Amino acid sequence: MIPTDMPGDGDLDRAQAAWRAAADGGDGAAMNALGALLAMRGDLDAAATWLRRASESGVDGALFNLGRVLEMRGDHEAAAAAYRRCVDGGDAKAMNALGNLLHDQGRDPDAEAWWRRAAEHGDPNAMNSLAILLDARGEAAAAEDRRRQAAEAGHPHAMYHLGYASLQRGDSATAERWWRQAADAGLPSAMNALGSLYEDRGDRARAATLYQAAADSGSDLAVGNLARLRERPAI
Repeated sequence: MIPTDMPGDGDLDRAQAAWRAAADGGDGAAMNALGALLAMRGDLDAAATWLRRASESGVDGALFNLGRVLEMRGDHEAAAAAYRRCVDGGDAKAMNALGNLLHDQGRDPDAEAWWRRAAEHGDPNAMNSLAILLDARGEAAAAEDRRRQAAEAGHPHAMYHLGYASLQRGDSATAERWWRQAADAGLPSAMNALGSLYEDRGDRARAATLYQAAADSGSDLAVGNLARLRERPAI
């Protein structure tokens, strides 16, 4: 997967120069890192070139990264071919990516088949995508089973939705448990929901703490909730 732990903006030029020097010397891992950085900076053609070289050098993950860049570039046929080569090696992320690609093309039956394969290989994103698909078909029980599977595999959005479903059934304790797990995983909407739950229980201090955390993580809804809470006098 394309790395998300890139250096800060001030270090990107230095990182690119260092990885380019190593890549020019034949370092496959540096080719992969350079390709990921170039993709992040928007130079998709150069990124694809380096990721292709990294893949040909046998670097783990480079072929999947190449597929991602080709998809970003709009070359869906080539992206699918890269993902299929990853699938031959048992890569569940690539199975899920193929499902996503097919779903975006309106081919939901084919997407579902790949998501099911990915889910069988333990991919939580595929489990969650299946839950969404099943919900859209009105298969609520099967959707909740898949969502629970995804949540237990660590998918924070699945945790959030299970919490919401639990609250709708009047089970605030289970809602709290799922939202706490999702909040601990860094999901702003879960932090906000948990804050709302504590506010409803009269625990303004914990609600404010959670609203603030959600706001700091980018939740506009939490910003509004925090302002409202502070403006409202305590009873």
